[in-house]
Amino acid sequence: MVAKIHVALIDPDETIREAVSTALERRDDPLATTTFTNSETLVNRVGNGESIDCIVSSQTLPQISGLELLRAIRDDHPELPFILFTDQESASATKRAFAEDVSDFCTSRGTTGEYDVLAHRIQNAVREHRLKREIDQTRERYELAVRAASDIIWERDAETNDIRLSEEIEDTFGHPADQEYGFDWWQEQTHPDDEERLKRRLHQAFEAQQERLCQEYRFQRADGSYAYVEDTCHIIYDTDGTPARMIGAIRDITDQKEYEQQLERQNERLNEFASVVSHDIRNPLSVAVGNLELAADECDSEFLDNAATALTRIEYLTGDLLTLAQSGKAVGETTPVQLQTIAKSAWGNVETATATLDLGTDDTIVEADRNRLEEAFENLFRNAIEHGGEDVTVRVGTINNGFYVEDTGDGIPDDARDQVFDHGYSTGEEGTGFGLSIVRSIIEGHGWSITVADASSGGARFEITDVQLSA
Repeated sequence: MVAKIHVALIDPDETIREAVSTALERRDDPLATTTFTNSETLVNRVGNGESIDCIVSSQTLPQISGLELLRAIRDDHPELPFILFTDQESASATKRAFAEDVSDFCTSRGTTGEYDVLAHRIQNAVREHRLKREIDQTRERYELAVRAASDIIWERDAETNDIRLSEEIEDTFGHPADQEYGFDWWQEQTHPDDEERLKRRLHQAFEAQQERLCQEYRFQRADGSYAYVEDTCHIIYDTDGTPARMIGAIRDITDQKEYEQQLERQNERLNEFASVVSHDIRNPLSVAVGNLELAADECDSEFLDNAATALTRIEYLTGDLLTLAQSGKAVGETTPVQLQTIAKSAWGNVETATATLDLGTDDTIVEADRNRLEEAFENLFRNAIEHGGEDVTVRVGTINNGFYVEDTGDGIPDDARDQVFDHGYSTGEEGTGFGLSIVRSIIEGHGWSITVADASSGGARFEITDVQLSA
């Protein structure tokens, strides 16, 4: 059965409106007309999603011309068939109409034969439009299927709530592929702890008319166990913004999730171990420092000074080892933070002597784990002071896709730049070699990148890129 074609007919002449409408609806072909005299009303009807397959308009209208109406329609509905049906028969008028992307142009003198031609043009324009839409939808499904060749492809009809699933549903999760499923069944397979979150995210996507949605949740297999899945879907909306179809692909990421959980447990144990070791070292270290101070009160010896230096280095090394172990943890929850505020706070946590901090970040905002980013700044500042001297100037500023920390010291030799982020590498006599390694772990944990460059003054410059900045 051929779907009925809904035609919006606009003409200021009542006689012409009735004649054309009657002629179109008396035909055997499925044409239904709604007549208009006001162009604004027609634009609003189209904008509100009224079922209109084709607009037939006179060139001469009370408020605006037919071509101006075409432009107003094309702004939000560039593909909607639009036919000018006018008594203006001239090559220039026809050329002008097609230059404005009109679907077709018909000349009218009020004869039955011309109405038949108009009906034929309407059917051709709508048929072409519907075919193009079907091709686009098929292409979308095909492209998604190609990208997810080994995934489970699914499609949901929002009106009926029916779900069609590819054969992989049986191979992956054990559910029969030849069975009919509904959206309610799908929700029942979702882990109870994930269900409310998924509903909320889907509702938010619909409200914002979001076209793409990617979520992770647990999906029940046929044997009752749960798999972790990554579900990516494309949402197609009607002209009124109502979800019409959803097409998606599901990937089983259970192995990946279990590995991530195992890694997290290992990091927790590593952090606990490092804390214990740090505590066990610091206790005898405090005893040694105390006794060394008592010995210094009784005698003056360069050997005592050497011992004090060694104990201080052990203390720094212990702190860096603990920090390095903690840096293996994933970056925590991120929030918008002011780069300048974080840099000032970090500077206050570092022994800066007579060094100077120069801030050029203004009110720049980044999305970051505040504590971890502050920790990265602290290590960069210590590195600058250790290698640049107590009178060094450290500058923090922004670049197009991130920010930088540079100093007025001697810089980093070219042959050392590939090694500065390695664990334990240091060019200073007092350095532990872990500071920049910690910085890299924190920066990469945010999904950013860090590189070494030359500062404008010849010192060291660290550029952190791939950062989303906002004011």
